[in-house]
Parts: sequence; C-alpha cells; structure tokens
Amino acid sequence: MTVRLEKAVRLVHRSGGNPHEFATAVSKERTRRRAAEAVTDAENAAKAGEVAARIESIWLDRDDLDSLPGPEPLLGTLLFRKSLVVLAGAPGSFKSFVALDWAATVATGKSWQGHGAARGTVVYLAGEGEAGFPKRLRAWETAHNRGAKAPLQVFPRPMGLHRPGDPETQAMVGSIVRRHPDLVIVDTLARYSPGMNENSAEDMGQMVQVLSRIKDETGACVVVVHHTTKDGGTERGSSALRGASDALYMMESPNKTRRTVQFSIDRAKEEASGGPPLKLVLDRVETPIGTSLVIPRVDPFAAEVVPEAPSSMPTAKSTNKIKLLWNMYVHMRDTANGWTAAEIRALVKDSPLNLGPNEKRRWGETWGQATKDNYVIQAAGTQRWELDTHLVENEFGFNAETEDYYRYYVLEEGSHADG
Repeated sequence: MTVRLEKAVRLVHRSGGNPHEFATAVSKERTRRRAAEAVTDAENAAKAGEVAARIESIWLDRDDLDSLPGPEPLLGTLLFRKSLVVLAGAPGSFKSFVALDWAATVATGKSWQGHGAARGTVVYLAGEGEAGFPKRLRAWETAHNRGAKAPLQVFPRPMGLHRPGDPETQAMVGSIVRRHPDLVIVDTLARYSPGMNENSAEDMGQMVQVLSRIKDETGACVVVVHHTTKDGGTERGSSALRGASDALYMMESPNKTRRTVQFSIDRAKEEASGGPPLKLVLDRVETPIGTSLVIPRVDPFAAEVVPEAPSSMPTAKSTNKIKLLWNMYVHMRDTANGWTAAEIRALVKDSPLNLGPNEKRRWGETWGQATKDNYVIQAAGTQRWELDTHLVENEFGFNAETEDYYRYYVLEEGSHADG
C-alpha cells in the first residue's frame, strides 16, 4: 500500500465517511504538509547560507597570508603543535625510548639533543605494555629530572582507535580531547588498530581520520610510533599515513648489544630538514624498581667532551700484531666466509692504526705471528682466513664498548688516542 493511499484511508476513517469532514481533513493535511515543507526549505536555506559564509571567510588575500602565524614549535624543529608525526623503526630499534624521551621532555619543559621544548600537557597511549613503562619513566626521571616525577597522563592498555564511527573509538577520542593535551603519543599504531589491514588505503585512511580529529580538536602534536618493513627501508603499510603526516622520522641501524641507533629525518614539511643521522647511544640507569635504558642529554652550547679511551683500546704505540688483530676484530669478524690475506693487508694499510711507513717490510713478520699463535686461522682447503674472536677478546680485552669508542671517536671523527 502506498504512503498516499495510507494517508487517504486514515483521512476517511477520521471523517467518519462524511464528505464535508473528509474535505476539511484533506485541506488540513495539505496545510500541514505545506507548512512542514516551508520550514524545511527555510532550514536548508539557512544552512546553505552558513556554509557559504564559512567558505567565503576562508579566502585569504596576499596581506592575509603575511599575517598568518607560522608553525608553533613544541620541541625545537622536530615537533610542532597541530601536526601529525610518524616515528618508525624496526622491533628493538629503541623507538619507544625516543617517544618516551620526547614525552617526558615536553612534560617537564627540558630539551632533547639540543632541541628546546615548550612545556605542555602530555598524553601517552602506552599500548606496547604497561609492565616496562614505569621503569623506563623512572629511569628518565632519575637521569634527567633529579628524580622528580614527570607529569604524564598514561593510558596503559591497547584498544581500537581506528574506526571513526565505533563507540569505543569515539569514547577514547573524547577522553583524550578532555585532557587538553599539547602532545599525544600513540605507541604503537598496531596496538591501537587491532584487526586493521595496514596495507589498505581505506583502513589506514580511517585511522588517519581519527588521528587528525585528535590533532584538530586539541591543537596538539600527535606522534604515532610505527613499525618499518622487514628490510627497514620504510614504514609498514599503506602510504596514506605518510601522505597525511607532517614529518616522518626513522630509527635506523639499531644495535641492541651496543645500545646504539641512528635517528634520521625521512621527510618533514616544516623547518626540520634532512641531513646526517643523529647518533644515539643509550645509557643504563639503575632505579629502585630495576634497570632501564635512557638517552643522554646533549648541551648544544658545550663543546663535545671526548671520553677517556677504554683501557683495552689499541693505540699507535701498540704492537703491530695487536693492530692487525684489532682491525680484523672491528671490520671483519662478522664475515661468514673469511678473507684472503691480501684483503686483510689492504684493510690494515688503510686503517688509522696501520703498521707505519715501513708496512711492506713489517707485514710478513706481523702476519706470521698472528697465524703462528692461531689468532688468525686458515679455513680448511681454502685461501681464506678467519679471526678467533673469543681468543682475542679473552687475551687482549677487545669488546663492544672499545669498538664503539674506536668507531665513533677514531674512524668517524678522524682522531685517535695515543695511549
């Protein structure tokens, strides 16, 4: 039965079959409908006028452009208010330590690697696990805040934040907005988008929509901690996140044994720019609730103080045998197939710790000592040689700490200790 027929039946029943009353009922119904249409038209016209006025108000002339405020720094030239930032790295690349460092830095108004921070309210979504977070934060406070507490607001559970229309997502966004944050850390994207297809532009676009809403409604910098692909070359998943972000920072070449990593700028829309990676070496800090790693502070106005070389660090005065073994330890010990004697000789010759101006004469004697004492062993049936790593570590004290010093202060800085 059509809508009009249903209305007609109702009018007939209402009039009791009386033609005069039926006509009156029809007239009233028409008047009611016309009034409703007029109200709807007026409302639509008012909305159209509001939309048109809003669009007109957005237009800028050349003078207006000059009067626009620039991006407002939150952490030097790295983080700006009302921006979306991605911090990406492989598992174990210390990206969560950098994110926590940024959070505590802004919460206390300190500085990070020479970038001064504007003190602000920080919301940290710690979906990667609540167990280790208090220990990491306590270590940071011990190392950088004289033990005083950094006033972070932490959400210590993973949950869905990637469905704009979902009640859970809406409630979480509202909870964040009510805290009026200046910085929001989402650690990690995967923990706050369970079941999302990261490779889908549509799914990632919905996550970006939620993150952008948080950014726009709070004026905060929203930092998303994300994983990289298996080869570590780029962030994982759809490029929709990269396209929507204002900056993308990468954690590269992590070494968990040596606690080192490189922080690099992949892309940035504002003042931050590319350049050589920033080398970070994390320190161990003891706290009453356990040991954790912390990124040391850097004073941008102080000249770098070169620490004292480790006692096991070879020098220009070391024996030629130790220089030979040290060069192999630093550059060749992880090569699976070994090296020819010519390859080893060429490496030592180009090293800051070489055999000196009479290298050609000294090489035979030095090589003979290293092979005779079984520090360097020939692979069976080949012309390739391998280093007995355990033997040189036990006898000469070679270790990761000494290697880090040599790589940073000798090879990369162009100077070395004379011992």
